Amino acid sequence: MKKTAVILAAMMFGATALAYSGASDWAVPELNKAEGYGLIPEVLDRADVSEPINRAEFAAVSVRLYEALSGSEAQTGEDPFTDTDDEEVLKAYALGITGGVTADTFEPDTLLSREQAATMLARVYKVYTGKDISSSPQKLFADDEDISRWARDSVYFMAENGIILGMENNIFAPRNITPEQEASGYANTTREQAVIIAERMYERFRSEEPQATDTPQATDEPSATDSPQATEKPSGETDYLSLIPTITFGEITEEKSDGSSAQITVEGVTQEDYDAYVRTVEGRYPTHVNSLEGASQFVIKTDGTYNIRVSFVGSEMIVSVEDAR
Repeated sequence: MKKTAVILAAMMFGATALAYSGASDWAVPELNKAEGYGLIPEVLDRADVSEPINRAEFAAVSVRLYEALSGSEAQTGEDPFTDTDDEEVLKAYALGITGGVTADTFEPDTLLSREQAATMLARVYKVYTGKDISSSPQKLFADDEDISRWARDSVYFMAENGIILGMENNIFAPRNITPEQEASGYANTTREQAVIIAERMYERFRSEEPQATDTPQATDEPSATDSPQATEKPSGETDYLSLIPTITFGEITEEKSDGSSAQITVEGVTQEDYDAYVRTVEGRYPTHVNSLEGASQFVIKTDGTYNIRVSFVGSEMIVSVEDAR
């Protein structure tokens, strides 16, 4: 498709006009709207928007989307990463929009995959509305088995809401492309595509009211496995074991607790058990700290008072909770 150089003029919020090159003709109207909504970050000023977008750039787009939806300015928090101190990345991390690729690396220059884009946008929705995402796809993508477990709900939630759609032959192409796919006409997510899906999400959800309370909500019972139920926090002296959502599957082989933490080890855990339990943890502790992308077997959550960690390797799951104060 023919590429043209365009100037995206600010239409709202008194934003400064940013210059771009390489924008596709079809993308210009939505890019103009995105600029008007304040969704285009400074990192893309004078950038070739036909080029693939990296993780740091999309983090900045996600932060702008959150700010536009919420009407509040995002703040930076702790910096756990050794490979970036980018302010927009740290804002996205503090909000719970993105996590690391490992415990202390973000890989800011790594190209963003479509399933990562879906996951980060789903987190924007969850942070903004206080609601969990849900998806019940009537039709699966032809490459459904290639979609990572940690991204699946986000992918179908975005598809069902018309934000990130499938490609030709009902392919979603969740991961960054291989040379063979490139030769067949596939491409990685571009900057203009990333901005446009943020614009579509803004238009789709800007009228949705956030929940009035910040009280953590337990998730619905998943149908695939017995659902662990969240327990109430005790009054008086803290019983840390009771802060761990109830486990109703596998075999508990160890329980230990001290004055500031507790841990439970469970054997015989299936992937379905783990996925359901993580949903319960996310409902109980909705303020997200870090969920390692590309490794669905580890999640860290916090409610500001308690941190909870869930790891899953082989068939063993370890759940721990500690005082975060």
